[in-house]
Amino acid sequence: MDPYRLPKIAFPSRYDITLRPDLDTATFSGTETIRVTVGEPADEIILNAIEIDIEEATLGDRSLSTSHDPETERIRLSDGAQIPPGEHTLSLRFSGILNDKLHGFYRSTFTDADGRDHVVATTQFEATDARRAFPCWDEPEYKAVFGITLVVPEGLLAVSNGAEISRTKLDDGTIRILFSDTPRMSTYLVAFVVGPFVATEPVDAGGVPLRVVHQAGQERLAEFAVEAGAHYLRWFADYYDIPYQGDKMDLIAIPDFAFGAMENLGAVTFRESALLVDLETASHGEVQRVSEVIAHELAHMWFGDYVTMKWWNGVWLNEAFATFMEMIAQDAWKPEWKTWLSFAPLRSRSMITDALQATRPVEFPVVAPHEADEMFDVLTYLKGSSLVRMLQRFLGEEVFRKGVETYLEAHAFANTETSDLWAALEQASGQPVGSVMESWIFSGGYPQVDIGLDNGSIVARQHRFQYRPSGDGDLWQIPLTLAYGAGDVVHRTDVVFDTPEIRIDVEDPVNWVLANAGGHGYYRSRYSPDLLERILERLDRLSALDRYGLIDDMWACVIAGQTDIGAYLDLLTRFGNETEHAVWTAIVESIRQIHHTFDPSPAFERYVRDLLTPAAKRLGWAPHPEEDGLTRRLRGLLISALGRYGNDGQVRARAIELLPAVFDHTLDPEVAQAVINVTADAGLADYETFFSEYERAETPQDENRYLYALPLFPDRALVERTFAMALDGRIRTQNAPFVVELLLANRSASRVAWDLYTHHWDDQVRAFPPSLLKRTLGTLWTLSDMADEVHAFFDRRTVRHAEKAVTQELERLDAMAAFRDRASEQLVVYLTE
Repeated sequence: MDPYRLPKIAFPSRYDITLRPDLDTATFSGTETIRVTVGEPADEIILNAIEIDIEEATLGDRSLSTSHDPETERIRLSDGAQIPPGEHTLSLRFSGILNDKLHGFYRSTFTDADGRDHVVATTQFEATDARRAFPCWDEPEYKAVFGITLVVPEGLLAVSNGAEISRTKLDDGTIRILFSDTPRMSTYLVAFVVGPFVATEPVDAGGVPLRVVHQAGQERLAEFAVEAGAHYLRWFADYYDIPYQGDKMDLIAIPDFAFGAMENLGAVTFRESALLVDLETASHGEVQRVSEVIAHELAHMWFGDYVTMKWWNGVWLNEAFATFMEMIAQDAWKPEWKTWLSFAPLRSRSMITDALQATRPVEFPVVAPHEADEMFDVLTYLKGSSLVRMLQRFLGEEVFRKGVETYLEAHAFANTETSDLWAALEQASGQPVGSVMESWIFSGGYPQVDIGLDNGSIVARQHRFQYRPSGDGDLWQIPLTLAYGAGDVVHRTDVVFDTPEIRIDVEDPVNWVLANAGGHGYYRSRYSPDLLERILERLDRLSALDRYGLIDDMWACVIAGQTDIGAYLDLLTRFGNETEHAVWTAIVESIRQIHHTFDPSPAFERYVRDLLTPAAKRLGWAPHPEEDGLTRRLRGLLISALGRYGNDGQVRARAIELLPAVFDHTLDPEVAQAVINVTADAGLADYETFFSEYERAETPQDENRYLYALPLFPDRALVERTFAMALDGRIRTQNAPFVVELLLANRSASRVAWDLYTHHWDDQVRAFPPSLLKRTLGTLWTLSDMADEVHAFFDRRTVRHAEKAVTQELERLDAMAAFRDRASEQLVVYLTE
């Protein structure tokens, strides 16, 4: 018998579940009745359960014995006699714990404004943790209707997927709350939340009542979520031309939450910082993140909840498509935010991982469900959504939308494979979508396209881009978009090529060529030196996405050893008049990587000041009344980079002067964030004050600003103190791994942080859920001067549910160590000259 996939003998169609959580003892009890169809004579019924005690089990009037298999997280129910085919009613009585691991049915806590402690019972079931709350067929393909009843103490708010339809006061003083039935859906989408919460008044979102559920006193922080949630729910229904299938929508802010949010149908749960925001004090980036997370989760109501993958190998399509749709929806709502331009740095994050030999295909076989945990990464979300965007641009927006609508209608309330989507898009477009996308989805990595001119023809050659080339001869079907100038005319051509080389003949002499024109292709471009110079001569006529790609691609080639670091730094000096935040993000990100990879250098700091100061002076320290959010965001980026990587004394002095205005919330939020980071990084702020501001923060964004500044302080004793707080509970488990990640990247104290990290490794394993433990790995690349030591540590350990992530991060570390060895002299020579 397959140890991971349930035998296809019994199929649930309906669950009626009653749960009674006890918040004081961190336990719960429950009963459920499951309508089951048995397809063939069976000796037993097998379903999933873990950390649950089964107290009674019956099938109709037959009493069943229970055996547990903790290794496979299953229970077997039998009375020794055969179970005939047909409809049956399975009834179970059980009990369990409200754990503190942020999965299954778990405890969350918070302290209110009056200093009183409160407990919340909440859920997080994806991928395979519904089985910790109630026995079930805990696989995506076993869809069913769920009728939920919660029995809770009076005075607490209880929320589930359906709308509340009745409440009854019981003799023991508790309240029994019955919720409406859900549509057919998978177990991982079931949710229930019980706690001392309040809800906003419902607003109409296209005929659906929508609320935001939160702690008392956070009402003003919920206003933007109400507006965004109502807009996106209406917008998606219009885009898909399919109504939302639930009878209400609650967006719920949870104090302790492992992920950003979870798309439970009708009861979406969020980290507080991903849902609640004060528009007066939040930065543009913080508001945009709230918008994107809400859009992402509501996109799932169709792509993921309404139509669901058959098995976890297909989870990439759920997440990639929701990420893509959040961008489409936000761009339509707030075009001034330039969403697709802001997405470019996110795509670059996936391309870093995907340039490693240890990358993986977007979709790969998943045998054990826990293997799906490793799919919740940048390749699933960011590479996947980048490929969907590339496909949409290739097919055309309206054809693509029609294909998606066809796909959803054909598989309503059902389960699909990736090939089902390709088939619908092929039907709508007449294009061979499946064959074009196969190499992109089922092979790791991506191509580099080298562009040159030969006897009047444009020549494009493809090969795999890697930091450490393996010699693989992989080929992709590349939707190549070329723009080129011939005389005074600009031409544009689209071709798909799957050969090592393609020649494009043109009639007139070519002045310049731009590959990946528009910036939506998922590949690197590299130009012959003469073509690169011609592109730079018309830099002001390139789109912002094209300018971003030029910098990002060249920086990747520097790390890969294809381009001299001096040539790259010289290229950046051509961008002195740049005004787009995203383009400067690419510049500053490369500066940050140099800062963390090479020994401190006054000459490099001077280069950073020379490069950034003119743009920073143009903007000044205070925003203008008519200034847009991205310009304000750019100001903060430049101030922070000058203070942290340019060692700019004037910027640091001004930052110290502005700290009182930061504490009073009288400074522009973008500048305030920069001031906090600059003064912490230089050790110029008072740690105790920052810690106090963190503890008494009134918004999730303020809390995060001060919390994530603490690991920037360079003092050894403060590094030790911050690390201790990450493990002793003073920093929430949901945030602590990110604090550890930042500590490892503290260039002034990386040795101290690494020693703490290794010495307390077992403590971290015990304290952090596996999904969060792997977050500590994200800055290992900054330890290039300790690469051998880092390798030796992880070679002796297995990081559960993160084996692939460890291998990837170690390879990236090796790539940066090789870059350090190779480019150190180049950097000195360039800066000296």
